[in-house]
Amino acid sequence: IMGQLPAVIRAYGVLDFEPSRLLSHLDELVPDLDDGSLVTCVYGIFDPFTRECVLATAGHLRPLQLGPDGCHELQLPENTPLGVGGRGFTSIRFNLQPGRSLVLYTDGVIERRSQDLDSAVTQVREALAHRYTATPGDIADTAIKAVPGPAEDDQALLVIKSEPTALAYRRIRLPALPEAVGDARRATKETFAAWG
Repeated sequence: IMGQLPAVIRAYGVLDFEPSRLLSHLDELVPDLDDGSLVTCVYGIFDPFTRECVLATAGHLRPLQLGPDGCHELQLPENTPLGVGGRGFTSIRFNLQPGRSLVLYTDGVIERRSQDLDSAVTQVREALAHRYTATPGDIADTAIKAVPGPAEDDQALLVIKSEPTALAYRRIRLPALPEAVGDARRATKETFAAWG
């Protein structure tokens, strides 16, 4: 099933669904793809220009938010894994403030035989607490190494860092006419020239 879900998520993703709606569609689809395994997922959309982030989770570990005040678990509504059915999913919307990072990770990053998940999440949070100014790569390396011992499952980790300064962009309105293509090209060329 893990080979099929990424393709389905990409297909639903291009339809620009709100994360909660996308998870609802996956929830209906998973029983047809699998033999009853529990599947967790977190799906989000981040706009680096507005810094708006919209997230929903299906039984997945809570993402971490890293900032000058430390590293904290995002407070997300409790949701069941995909394929369980019978419950809706809820998205949360927030701004990822300048310089802050969002850390999404699989249970393979924290799961060890000798340790419960809550204390492992605490270890990751403590290891990241003072890494606010680190690069996304360094944040990822720190998180992967935070829980000692051999990993018992695949590890996946994604770090999203909101730029400390506003990103440059230009917005123009063009009519839906064939001749507007040339105007769009000219505007793009002028904008890139102005930005150096």
